[in-house]
Amino acid sequence: MALRAVDELIELLEARWQPFPETLAALPPEDFDRRTASGWTVKEMLGHVAFWMETIQPVFVGMFRGQPIEDREWYGGDDLGVTGEWPRTEVHNAREAAWARPRPLSEVLDRLDAAYQRTVEAVQTLTEDELSDGRFTKKVMDGACDHLVMHLAELRSLN
Repeated sequence: MALRAVDELIELLEARWQPFPETLAALPPEDFDRRTASGWTVKEMLGHVAFWMETIQPVFVGMFRGQPIEDREWYGGDDLGVTGEWPRTEVHNAREAAWARPRPLSEVLDRLDAAYQRTVEAVQTLTEDELSDGRFTKKVMDGACDHLVMHLAELRSLN
C-alpha cells in the first residue's frame, strides 16, 4: 500500500483505532481478566498492543533516521534494562503481559490511549521522502494498524 500523505496514514490509523476503545468500553469489568484467543487476558493484550505502538516513534527516530535516542524512550519513559542483543518478540510480549497483569485497568487503558496519541504524533512528523521510503509506513502498519485489527477481532469474540 503506497500512502503518499501523512493525512492518509493518520486516517487509516484512526479507522483502525476507533472501534478499539468503543469495543473495550462495551466489555464488563470482569471480562478484562478473561483469556482471549491469543492466550492473554484482555489486560495483558492491551499492554502488548500499547508497547508495540510505543515502539513506533523510537524506531522512526533511532533506527530509521539514525538519530540518538535514550533507552528509556523505547518504553513509555520506563527503563527496559536491556543489555546485549535486543530481545525477541516473545520476550517483549511476555514482559508486557507481566507488566499489565497486576496493574489497575485504568492504568492499562491510560497507557494504551497515550500510546495511540504518541503514534499519531510520530506519524505527523513524517516527510514525503519518509512516506516514500516504505519502512515508516510498514512500521505503523505492523506496530499499530495490524495489532489493532487482529486484537479487535479477539475482543469481539468474547461476547
